[in-house]
Amino acid sequence: MMWLKWLILIPPLLVFYFSLRTLINILRFREASLGLFLSKLKESTSMIGLLALSMLLFSITRIMDIIDMVIDLPMNDTIIAALIWSVSIILAMVFYRMSRITSPVSYRAW
Repeated sequence: MMWLKWLILIPPLLVFYFSLRTLINILRFREASLGLFLSKLKESTSMIGLLALSMLLFSITRIMDIIDMVIDLPMNDTIIAALIWSVSIILAMVFYRMSRITSPVSYRAW
């Protein structure tokens, strides 16, 4: 039962891994990764939309934190934690797709 508490760490760890993988792809294959990102416009625009959604949710959590400093609302911390966890899930999806797009086919097999 103790291991269930550690399940909440999976989305943030996935965000870390896939964003690091995307950064490595961009640094290794600078021109190729940009070309691959721009050549798949439909998938790239949907990723940018998801990224905007996650940033919107993140900014809502920051506003809720500021309100929490002034007015003590019940269950506010739980709502903020749930929103941040959902932001992590969305960002994990975005960076997974971005890491797949920005890597050339020969690098994907690696």
